[in-house]
Amino acid sequence: SFISTVLFVPVNTSWYKPAVPVNPYMVQEQGSSQSSVVKLAFPHDRCKTVHFVRHAEATSNEAAKGLQGEARNAAYDDPRWFDARLSPEGQEQCKNLFANSQDITFSLAIVSPLTRALQTIKLGLHVPEDIPVLALETARERKGLHPCDSRRAKETLQLEYPDIDFSAVPDGEDSFLTKILGGTFDRRETDEELDQRIQDTLSFIAKREEKEILFVGHSSFFQRMFEAHIGWDRDSYGPTWLENAELRSVNLVLR
Repeated sequence: SFISTVLFVPVNTSWYKPAVPVNPYMVQEQGSSQSSVVKLAFPHDRCKTVHFVRHAEATSNEAAKGLQGEARNAAYDDPRWFDARLSPEGQEQCKNLFANSQDITFSLAIVSPLTRALQTIKLGLHVPEDIPVLALETARERKGLHPCDSRRAKETLQLEYPDIDFSAVPDGEDSFLTKILGGTFDRRETDEELDQRIQDTLSFIAKREEKEILFVGHSSFFQRMFEAHIGWDRDSYGPTWLENAELRSVNLVLR
């Protein structure tokens, strides 16, 4: 089991479920029945705002759209979708994302080293030239048999995206290349393995000095993070799943 690096408070709200059974919503002055308009307070130096963005629609997503069960898996298992690129619809989604994300600010961008995420940050988000963009191996999608979740060689990616820092990505070919493409990886990554990567990624975020961070990643990775690591309240704030090209800004309170 993990003790998360962060607590979660959504942007523009003040929600937090404490570990002990106290009621943080009834902060009252002595002798008064008036509840406070302020729910919680945290030191500013313990908070970060993270703008989570799921990549836009990829060719693998397009191929599996509307399918269920074995047919869906078969669509994702197609070798043509190795390190899948964005579909035409995904490129259109990036145009909309770019137009609707002009107001967010950040001083660091982190991104999965899978191509659909790299394309999304380049096409769908305005990143000033002086903002560092770091590709994190720990932030890639849940590993498995689908060719779309296998990555191309670091050296190939560096040539295509010379302004992105790939120092946190291992050299050479993907050591988790699916057996469908001639690699050795022949199973789905376990919850425990994914949890460790999520904790590593959250720890990286926690240790950085930047207070606002852009994070472009993947559906299964983000879903597990929101469900098991940052305490996202689905009843109050909606699903843990992010749609393609969805932007979700969240305040994280560091432990």
